[in-house]
Amino acid sequence: MFLDIFKSACENNQTELINFLSNNVTFSQTLQNVAFCYQNNFLSFIPPLFLFIFFPILMFALHKSKNPKLEVCSPIGGRIIIGIILILLTAVQFFHNAYRKWYLDENVPLSWIYSTCIRYVSLCFALLLTLACRNRGVVTSGILFNYWLLLLICSIPEFVTRYKNYFNKSNIFIKFFDKEFELPGNEEEDLLSNNPIQNLTFLLYFPLVILQVVFSCFVDTPKYHITNEKECPENYTSFLNQVTFNWFTPMAYTGFKRALTIEDLWRLNTSDESKNIVNQFNKNFNNEMKKFAIKKLRKQKKEKRQGKVIKLEEQNLTNENQVSSKDKKGYEEDNEAPSVLWPLFLTFKMTFIGSGFYKLLFDLLQFVSPKLLKLLINFIEDKTQPLWIGLAISIVMFLVALFQSMILHQYFHNMFRLGMNIRSALISTVYRKALFLSNTARRQMTVGEIVNIMSVDIQRFQDMTTFVMLFWSAPLQVLLAIYFLYDLLGVSVFAGLVVLLLMVPLNSFISVKMRDCQVTHMKLKDERMKMVNEVIGAIKVLKLYNWESSLQNIITGIRKKELSNLKKLAYLNAATSLSWSSAPFLVAVVTFGVYVTIDPQNNVLTPQITFVALALFNILRFPLAIFAMIFTQAIQCYVSNKRLKNFLAADEIDPNDIETRLNSSGKAITIKNASFTWIKDTEPFLKNINMSIDKGLLVAVVGRTGSGKSSLLSALLGEMVKEKGSIHLNGSIAYVPQQAWIQNLSLKDNILFNKKYDKKLYNNVINACSLEQDFEALPNNDLTEIGEKGINLSGGQKQRVNLARAIYADQDIYIIDDALSAVDAHVGKHIFDHVLSTSTGLLKDKTRLLVTHSLHLLKYCDYIYVMKDGTISEEGNYSQLIKNNGELAELLEEFLIEEAKTRGRSVSFGEDAEEVKEVLDHLEGLDPLKKKRIESEIFKTVEEMQASNENLNSKHDLLSQKSSVDNETTKLLDNVDKNKKDNLTNVTKGQIIQKEGVETGNVKLSVYLSYFKAIGLFNIFKFIFIYLISSALGVLSNLCLADWSDNAKKIQSSNNTEETNQRLGVYTVLGLSQAAAVCFASIIMALGMVSASSILHQSMLSRILRSPMSFFDITPIGRILNRFGKDIEILDSRLPASILNFVSNVIVGATIMAVPIIVTPKIIIPVIPMLLGYLFLLDVEGLDAAIPRSFLSFIRTVVASLEILSVIVLVTPWFGVILIPLIVIYFLVLRFYVNTSRQLKRLESTTRSPIYSHFQESVQGAASIRAYGVVENFVYESNKRVDHNLITYYPSIVANRWLAVRLELVGNLIVLFAAIFSVFGREGSGITAGLVGLSVAYALNVTQTLNWAVRMTSELETNIVAVERIKEYAELDTEADTETDPKIIQLPKHWPNEGHIVFKNISLRYRSDLDPVLKNVSVEIEPKEKIGIVGRTGAGKSSLTLALFRIVEVDSGSIIIDGVDISKIGLNDLRSRITIVPQDPMLFSGKLRDNLDPFNNYDDDCIWRALQLTHLDAFVTALPNQLDHQIAESGNNLSVGQRQLLCLARALLRKTTILLLDEASASVDVETDQLIQKTIHEQFNSCTVLTIAHRLNTIKNSDKILVLDKGCVAEYDAPEKLLANSNGIFRSLMKEANLLPENY
Repeated sequence: MFLDIFKSACENNQTELINFLSNNVTFSQTLQNVAFCYQNNFLSFIPPLFLFIFFPILMFALHKSKNPKLEVCSPIGGRIIIGIILILLTAVQFFHNAYRKWYLDENVPLSWIYSTCIRYVSLCFALLLTLACRNRGVVTSGILFNYWLLLLICSIPEFVTRYKNYFNKSNIFIKFFDKEFELPGNEEEDLLSNNPIQNLTFLLYFPLVILQVVFSCFVDTPKYHITNEKECPENYTSFLNQVTFNWFTPMAYTGFKRALTIEDLWRLNTSDESKNIVNQFNKNFNNEMKKFAIKKLRKQKKEKRQGKVIKLEEQNLTNENQVSSKDKKGYEEDNEAPSVLWPLFLTFKMTFIGSGFYKLLFDLLQFVSPKLLKLLINFIEDKTQPLWIGLAISIVMFLVALFQSMILHQYFHNMFRLGMNIRSALISTVYRKALFLSNTARRQMTVGEIVNIMSVDIQRFQDMTTFVMLFWSAPLQVLLAIYFLYDLLGVSVFAGLVVLLLMVPLNSFISVKMRDCQVTHMKLKDERMKMVNEVIGAIKVLKLYNWESSLQNIITGIRKKELSNLKKLAYLNAATSLSWSSAPFLVAVVTFGVYVTIDPQNNVLTPQITFVALALFNILRFPLAIFAMIFTQAIQCYVSNKRLKNFLAADEIDPNDIETRLNSSGKAITIKNASFTWIKDTEPFLKNINMSIDKGLLVAVVGRTGSGKSSLLSALLGEMVKEKGSIHLNGSIAYVPQQAWIQNLSLKDNILFNKKYDKKLYNNVINACSLEQDFEALPNNDLTEIGEKGINLSGGQKQRVNLARAIYADQDIYIIDDALSAVDAHVGKHIFDHVLSTSTGLLKDKTRLLVTHSLHLLKYCDYIYVMKDGTISEEGNYSQLIKNNGELAELLEEFLIEEAKTRGRSVSFGEDAEEVKEVLDHLEGLDPLKKKRIESEIFKTVEEMQASNENLNSKHDLLSQKSSVDNETTKLLDNVDKNKKDNLTNVTKGQIIQKEGVETGNVKLSVYLSYFKAIGLFNIFKFIFIYLISSALGVLSNLCLADWSDNAKKIQSSNNTEETNQRLGVYTVLGLSQAAAVCFASIIMALGMVSASSILHQSMLSRILRSPMSFFDITPIGRILNRFGKDIEILDSRLPASILNFVSNVIVGATIMAVPIIVTPKIIIPVIPMLLGYLFLLDVEGLDAAIPRSFLSFIRTVVASLEILSVIVLVTPWFGVILIPLIVIYFLVLRFYVNTSRQLKRLESTTRSPIYSHFQESVQGAASIRAYGVVENFVYESNKRVDHNLITYYPSIVANRWLAVRLELVGNLIVLFAAIFSVFGREGSGITAGLVGLSVAYALNVTQTLNWAVRMTSELETNIVAVERIKEYAELDTEADTETDPKIIQLPKHWPNEGHIVFKNISLRYRSDLDPVLKNVSVEIEPKEKIGIVGRTGAGKSSLTLALFRIVEVDSGSIIIDGVDISKIGLNDLRSRITIVPQDPMLFSGKLRDNLDPFNNYDDDCIWRALQLTHLDAFVTALPNQLDHQIAESGNNLSVGQRQLLCLARALLRKTTILLLDEASASVDVETDQLIQKTIHEQFNSCTVLTIAHRLNTIKNSDKILVLDKGCVAEYDAPEKLLANSNGIFRSLMKEANLLPENY
């Protein structure tokens, strides 16, 4: 329609326009002859067209806005008034033209009426949109701003024309305009001069448009909006502020003045908060998952019909099934799993579309500059054209470049923000998925692997977001470049296209290889992270066993494979880089070669053709060069996408397996004919389970190890797969697992568990769980922070906190898995009476299902289920089951015999005598022979014990009861003095975990030096030297091309093809040499950086493993894993790419600087003082960094801009007045940026660790989280931590854009002044068209170079912080020397051979700021003595153990073993020659053999002998791979009892003279306990044995008892002597536990 109007209105002027577009005439000639209709009417259609096309974007913003109505007194009020006036003025113009046309019948062009009408409609529409903005609270509109700006720009020609006609050229301004700029004149001006009303209204109209633009530069204010300094100002700033990122300036200024802290940062925008992103993504992703589930179900039904049912071939004999390799392969290679890519697009489609539009505009605008360059070169060659033409071209080039910068950085801002949002969505989805993984899925991936998915794979999605548009943008740029090259060079461009096509298969082959390497890399990384996770989680056990070097070798072995794979990737990356970086040059060479060959007479490489083509080849260079990076990123993202989608498609716990609803029936739990398995489609482990439990009953589940007790509880929680039957739970659930799960929170928060605080209930719970005394011993009572995994609590305390949490939850059904096993006898009795008892307990009205090994509690239970081989063998109340003479009767028989062994007498069972007699009477009634057999066994046992040790007559213990002392007391509790609670830490009262430190200021020189030394200084020298050579070759090749083009006509006239071929050959050789040099340099640097990554990883691993335990107490595992995961990944993959790209940008910048110097050598004169001034402006810290630093190197990249500007100062000195403030602003911008950006990167790094720590903690407690129904609370907490991280990350995104916009402005000025310099230098300066073309072509690259310099510097700045963080851990304080110095002491080969231990007046504290936990302890232990160590909580028992192993060094005194002071020997010698059996059995993933003998010191016979002595030989023999059986992470595929026996087997293998037992049987059943005690008694009879007594029955054979109290030796003597002391602590402990013999 618009074109038709133009045709009809301007037919007489089409020829001139066509000639202009065809380049048949000069620009100035055309401009003079183009009619007023083209200057006025064509331009007048542009603003309305823009508004009508893009108003839907504003409508979308209006729809999304939730702000209140805008204030009338804000700028929008002025805009509305001005808009109304403009409408009225335009209406006057329209009606006046119509009146003249149709009423007065004047020759008014119809186009005038059409253009005025369309302008009127657009103004009315703009006013409506403005009113809508006011009503919907849209504070600024880019659409309206650009509309008014376009209206202003497009009105300038008409304004000038009407101004001239209105004043009849009598004005001095008009005369000057006509004279200097040769303004056009034609017959239409007669109409204008005879139309004063039209002229006057437009002269009033134009200033109002200017005023409208000015008003649009300011932001409006919503009503009732309260300004909050923490609120991000982005959404409440004007459009101009947003596109220039000026709203970030206050934060940049704050960062410039001082180091930023988290308190200085703004809140996250509402649209970026996880809760607002995740819901929409989950909705889209769940739709895909539903389709996937339906498809999977159909496939399974089809397979079942075809008989393809997967069967399990091997089943673990320990109740834990192994996943078949077929299943695992099917899981890993399931290509049907839905990808997250489509749901991500649906969630963020508007951002994708908007960013795509920005990118399209930018790509199209790139091709305007070569056209303008062609005009400029033509201007230089044609000296008849007026000067203003050249100036106009220069200004247009500047405006185009400026517009490109604004568009590009809006694109980057949107894409970086999108990447941030994608990361939020995926982290939340992975977190939620991890909480619902089925048992099968959990076996297929470790916690470390899942953490890898969250930290590495999701990060790759975020990184890929920036490049995703290039998948269509890069081909588009290539196609457009080829099109314009074809227009310029003809068919010869197809020869270059053939070169590109030939490279496709080569790069496809490389891409496949890179993908395979990436898959291998991620598998090895998972394996390494799994081992690191296990090692750090069990570091204390490692140190006690002296296994650090063995596990370090395992991790290092995995790392070596990882690095070998990285080297392959380095070669492949270099090959890809060579291919794509040489592609533009090869295309240019082939194209130019064919062009001059096919028609030597007519095809001449003139400056116009050469440098326009060169500019197009430079445009082509970027998409082709970026292909290498895109392919690398895409392959990484492909691998990560596959891993992520397989993880998200993994089986979940089926909520439909359990029916949970509240009803009035009397049944709390009902199971009917149910069978359960751990792995789907395998033989059930629990078979034909029928259970019916009434509300309010206390029901016990008993059975031997592996009988299925815990599995039954897991089935009730939905943890197992239900094969058949039904489960109904009538009420809410509280779960107390066997292994307590504690959060890294305060004790109070652990108990409240997100429940509202009820003081009365809370106090009742604390009392019932016997926690008051424990709280009083803590520095901040129940507000004391609990370390990660409850590190500063004993086992019993953790279990009681776990139980307290369940009680406080006030649920209907309580599922308790052997919760009393870890507490002492009197505490256990207290808990039973006050919590579980049907008559007196807090839970007396609740349904309680209790798994227990404490058979003496069964008589108090309402009902009992007995498990055997995965089935319920019998059920009933206590009396009924005793009469049945079944499985329970056998268990009781074992219990009574062991009870007698414990007591040492058959006639006195203390308070349980009546109970035992009652049991024996029941047995006698059923089987008199059984009673006699039991009594005979009891008397036989007593006789054996009396014969072996005559002084045991008065030693009486009780097996089934626990000691009066809790489990192992860790460092914190040992060192607490009630009178000095405030000294717990030097930071915050009651705080254990220290906040992660954040460096401030510049990245230290030592960080760079350490990294460069790790790379190799010679490697760096070679790399830089070769890269400089490549740059010189590039400059030289282009200078040769410039000289060739300047002499092209001379060569053509001489008809010398030999010279043409010679020049083409030189150009080719130089270009290929440059590409080869870049490839060679890249390989050198890549291999050096792989070596650096290896060195830094090894140094960090070594230091961490040798760090003292105090470091691990205050450092969360997630923080350490973040170093080994995220930071090492940066070293491996991202930092090398950052450095290579950064150096490339530095060299390009240097090249841009070199060309103007060569063209105009006089530029060197102002360069020297400018560089001196630059150095003077840098602060001392900056001067210290003599080596390339992120910020300093970036400045060097931009030096090229200053060099080109100095040319203008040299030629036109008056411009120095403008340049001086520009330089000052330039440096201020840089100084502002570096301080702010660096600190933001550091803050962001420290806020990542809590995400992973919380994730790891949640995965470990997933069963509890699900059971309590608090999944949403934990998802909310995870999202909150992610948002906290984004608060620090988002400003860093904006900081990069803030800097880029300002620096690219300098680049755009370079373009402007390079062009202007060429314009003014056209006359008599000796500058040829070829050199001008070369100079301006380079200048046109400045903006893109600066843009990438900003990105690469930002990445380098970010990534070098990873080196800083790794270096921090690589310089941790370590323990003492590992090896004994022979100069100090000569250690006997078989030391210690006697086991004589002397503690001489030792005192010990854990840190210098804490009170002593051991005070002047002096004890002598004779060889082969058996010592029991007892004491109340905090007495110092475990501190004594830690001192013996030198886990903590003593402050004063000494420990002497067999005459050797252990402080003088190496830790390896000490810890390898004494042995401990810890309370918590810890196994590592790997072979069973390696878990027993990690150093391969023993042959198979010795290992089998140890297994035989621990009664594990039959179990291991039954395993498929026996000693090579793979142990799962943390030994999760073995029962607790089996793990404990394997720990005992370790001790038997080492068979050292000194053995420490840290209650090795607290969590096992009677049968396993018997095996452990028997083996210890038989095999360590000739050793010195120290037993930390958590259950007093375990020290019944001790020669002496050591009683500790408040860190001092309270009592130390034979047990009978201590019992004789009526006021003694040991006696009181025995009494409290009801273990005091009758004769005492």
